[in-house]
Amino acid sequence: MSKVDPSSPINFLLSHDPSHWRAEVLPKYPMIDVTFSGHTHGGQFGFSNPDYQWSPIKYAYREWAGLYQENINHFM
Repeated sequence: MSKVDPSSPINFLLSHDPSHWRAEVLPKYPMIDVTFSGHTHGGQFGFSNPDYQWSPIKYAYREWAGLYQENINHFM
């Protein structure tokens, strides 16, 4: 973050682990507007169809699949 230009209109972060977003980004780096994360692996097991998604990893990780939003400031 030391090389991020404070005048940048938008900041993106790539992070492998989705739990990094809630643990580190939200409390420490409010200037990051969007975080793209990899995955938790979900134990390599789950069910997914257009109406329902489930994996046992949901009991270990709050963000385990899909889109999550917090403190939304629309910039478009």
